[in-house]
Amino acid sequence: MGETIETIGVIESVLGNNNYRVAAEIPGIGTRSVMCHLAGKMRQFSINVIVGDKVKLVIPSPYDKGRITFRENG
Repeated sequence: MGETIETIGVIESVLGNNNYRVAAEIPGIGTRSVMCHLAGKMRQFSINVIVGDKVKLVIPSPYDKGRITFRENG
């Protein structure tokens, strides 16, 4: 089984249904476009994410799908 990494990315597009395309910097691989969904606490507290926001991601081993866990200020 692979590892899970935590990294920072920028929202590229909003795809609806709480899915987002995020440009993430993955160590050892480089910048990659990742399909992400909002974490449960972000849905629970209605945290809005728009194009251009910096977000914190958790990405499991295949590095193609992830989860947005935090929205950075600014």
